[in-house]
Amino acid sequence: MMNIHWIIQENLTKESLVKELQQAVEADGAYADLIKIIPFSEELPEIYSQNRFNIFYGSTTLMLNAAKRYPQGVFYDATTFQMDSYLHHWGNEMLNAQAKLITLGQFSQEDINPTKEFFVRPNDDAKGFSGQVVDFATIQQWVAQYDPNNYSVIQPNLEIIVAPPQNIHKEWRNFVVDGKVVSASRYLLNGQLSKSSEDIPDEMLAYTEARCQEFMPHPIFVMDIALCNGQYKVIECNCFNGTGFYDHDIPTIVQAVNGYIRKKL
Repeated sequence: MMNIHWIIQENLTKESLVKELQQAVEADGAYADLIKIIPFSEELPEIYSQNRFNIFYGSTTLMLNAAKRYPQGVFYDATTFQMDSYLHHWGNEMLNAQAKLITLGQFSQEDINPTKEFFVRPNDDAKGFSGQVVDFATIQQWVAQYDPNNYSVIQPNLEIIVAPPQNIHKEWRNFVVDGKVVSASRYLLNGQLSKSSEDIPDEMLAYTEARCQEFMPHPIFVMDIALCNGQYKVIECNCFNGTGFYDHDIPTIVQAVNGYIRKKL
């Protein structure tokens, strides 16, 4: 059987988390190597593991570059990891079900009060910028300051979703393998970072897995869930290879991912 080899970006987050992930991988009988990635560079260190199943974990830069050379080990499909795809499959179960899909440049030209606030985020999962609430004047400023001679992830032709701001009570991150939540953590409480592996309602887990029965962008992925106005809603999905941990059970996640891959090899 082909061995599993994790390639973990070490210049991504705090050293203790990288070490915990490496130890979890090795404890489960797989190989682990640490690499450094230059932000926004297209370079990828040479991997001398052609006879192994390579799984990558790190930044979006690593995820996108690795997907070009080792697509099996990057659990990603650009056509499914998009907000318009989630809106199509889950409809009113999405937190931003009423979102509008439009380019940044087109939206900036609309006749809107400059002080009116919107939630905006890119349509794709490349995370050119994080979802945020900004006023319309700021959006216009982004476009006005765009310089085609200087690289920027914020470009007039960038597809975004635009929606009214929501009053969210709690947010959770769920790591999903083959339709089952293998580890969950709360990460936001009343708009403030608040990590907890204890505040994991059974109803939230059941809701997440029910959505997985309807659609999954990949058998291994991450789904963020919100509690808003007393209802659970899907915020977004994320590619496993580039998604951060909160108060998650890393060894359990690694075992589940490796177990799924081993069954497929």
